[in-house]
Amino acid sequence: MNRIEQTIRDWKCSGEGTTRRVFVVTDTNVDRLVMPLFAEAAPSIAEAERIVISPGEDNKNIRTVESVWRRLMSAEATRNDLLVNVGGGMVSDLGGFAAATFKRGMPYANIATTLLAAADASVGGKTGVNFGGVKNAVGAFAMPLGTEVCYEAFSTLSREEILSGYGEILKMSLVASPESLVSIARAEDNIADLERLGDFARESARLKMAIVDKDPKETGLRKTLNFGHTFGHAFESLALERGHCVAHGIAVAYGIVTALVLSRMLCGFPSELLYFVAKEVVRPYFGSVGMTCSDYPELLAFMHNDKKNSDSGSIRFVLLEDAGRPVCDVSVPDDDVKAALDICRDLLS
Repeated sequence: MNRIEQTIRDWKCSGEGTTRRVFVVTDTNVDRLVMPLFAEAAPSIAEAERIVISPGEDNKNIRTVESVWRRLMSAEATRNDLLVNVGGGMVSDLGGFAAATFKRGMPYANIATTLLAAADASVGGKTGVNFGGVKNAVGAFAMPLGTEVCYEAFSTLSREEILSGYGEILKMSLVASPESLVSIARAEDNIADLERLGDFARESARLKMAIVDKDPKETGLRKTLNFGHTFGHAFESLALERGHCVAHGIAVAYGIVTALVLSRMLCGFPSELLYFVAKEVVRPYFGSVGMTCSDYPELLAFMHNDKKNSDSGSIRFVLLEDAGRPVCDVSVPDDDVKAALDICRDLLS
């Protein structure tokens, strides 16, 4: 925790002029369970003006962003102040977007308190909110000053929250670190070992930033990080529309299996590796996908509205020729998407 206090001091003094004021965005769960950890070890966080929002993907919207803007306005925040997001992916996405747009941009940083945020969501500079029923439909590329991880907070996470982060770690392994797949597959041992999870999260974030540094605005190489997400975001959006949430990384795990099915169909991905991921990792730990063929029209509508498509008439996917060999911008007809959904349901049943 002391390292976080030193990092905050460095962030405060990294801009123009005098030391910045610090504003913290967090959610009610983190405020209750994690913020007390900062009381002695990180007073720059504990004593900052705190903006507490409601948790959950259903609150990741413009109304919540407006509440953050209003608090910043009432406190007379300036573009030289610092907004620190303390929490998981929802907090870093929304808080980062609020900072990127307040007075045309104030600096922000992230302190990740979940495995998902540590491994993926809090690094890379993608910010945004859900809009019109579409996941992350409104947002901005805005790189944080930096990201720190509060590993002590992992002990407060539910199994579902840990699995959500694990889904993104699995994605990163398939895209950029195939040599780690065997160790990733030992999910039960890994989930029970918070130190090992921290190691996986650090490596996942490192791999991601190596890609982001080469392509910060997602014009080419960074697109590979969307593997599994076109399906995953559709599963999330459908759940939100029906009044319940599916954790992001869990939806991505289902999306990974469906994308691997398409990869087998269209790119020759090895069938034995597809079955290994589906049957040895995703099915035992993430469970069944919970959809029927009657859901396909809505899922396809969400996928056609995905922001990564170049036009509304086609759906573009990141697929894999093999682990570590991604292929971007593969246009797939709806009938093939439906066939992949059928096979995914069978594999995960």
